[in-house]
Amino acid sequence: MLPLDLIRRPYRHKNTGWATASLIAGVLALAAPLQGCSESDPVTEDLSDIGDMAGPDDMGDTDSALDMSPDELTLEDLQGPGPYEVGFHTFEYEYEVVPGESREIVINVWYPASEPSDEVARYMGAVRDPLSFVDAPLAHTRGRLPVHVHSHGDQGFGGTSARLFRHFVSHGWVVIAPDHTGNLLISNIQPRPIPLYDWRAKDISASLDFAESLSQHPLAGKLKLDAVLLSGHSYGALTTWSLIGKVWNTDYVAERCEMAGNPDHPCTADYASSFEAGHRDARIVASVPMAGLVSEDWYGNDFSGVDVPVLAVTGSEDQIGQAEQWERVSGVDFTWIDIEGACHQAFALGNCPTAPNEVVDPVINSFTLAFGIRHVLGSQDPVIARVLDGQAEYPIVSFQRKQ
Repeated sequence: MLPLDLIRRPYRHKNTGWATASLIAGVLALAAPLQGCSESDPVTEDLSDIGDMAGPDDMGDTDSALDMSPDELTLEDLQGPGPYEVGFHTFEYEYEVVPGESREIVINVWYPASEPSDEVARYMGAVRDPLSFVDAPLAHTRGRLPVHVHSHGDQGFGGTSARLFRHFVSHGWVVIAPDHTGNLLISNIQPRPIPLYDWRAKDISASLDFAESLSQHPLAGKLKLDAVLLSGHSYGALTTWSLIGKVWNTDYVAERCEMAGNPDHPCTADYASSFEAGHRDARIVASVPMAGLVSEDWYGNDFSGVDVPVLAVTGSEDQIGQAEQWERVSGVDFTWIDIEGACHQAFALGNCPTAPNEVVDPVINSFTLAFGIRHVLGSQDPVIARVLDGQAEYPIVSFQRKQ
């Protein structure tokens, strides 16, 4: 997909008819956790519980990892924050989604910084994250920076899983998460267009294309984009499966186009061809679907096209059919962890009444970071192996794996 236009400037939220005060009131009203793979993602005003960037040009050509030698790595290192501050920047990007039709998205980027800046991030111009800093100076790290790309849930926004992103960034990763236009808290198309399933997957690939096209920018040429970790929350979990080779059930797609289409966003022949071709992105080498399922309706039960390892992360207080999914998935290097007490938002906005952030975050952080280090950076570290083989001590984790 070639960009029609590339605009490198900080994103400023455009007025959609909601005053900021009204937006915050609506945000707080949505704070109760919701259940289900495709339900809305509520947000809170403050995600604390986010000038031009400047950075060094001598990072080298090797791939960066944790700033510690393998014999120093401990389980506590994986669970806790790393040495870096969290920088944040947004970009607007336009790409061709199908022939003759362009799509504009906002791309959120978190990166390791050497120190905070004076401005904290505000997702969508309103949701404040006081632990991520706009245009903070890029830290000096070793080699190319590993990349983690993420797909947010239904009616969410790129920063809904910022706690997890900050953890990765503090350990020297770059996280990229687009705002899926037309499926955001501030602007959600109803009824849901069937092409949205195509848009969301292509937004992820377009975000990686954007990262590859960077020039005259501190991150240009410093990203490891040949092997990328993908994650997704809720509806975003479904999005992850098409990007790792799951074949769409085109008969079901056609049926939904006829039954539940949106006349303003029709299922054209180009979209039919896009679903038929699939959305596999070869840059993605491992996937972490969180609080969501591989839909039997949308995808069927043929897993032969999935050629990367998968770490499915769910919570016991979010019964969405994860046990049934475990039985259905076959022929895939598939690890499933179910976290006791974790609700649907444990993997996004957090604050589950049955699982406080300080209890579940070390589990989510260490499993996902270990998974990324193993499959993106190729680490054979024994601590990484203990976590991913289910040998580490996690009393609240039910661990299962099959290959």
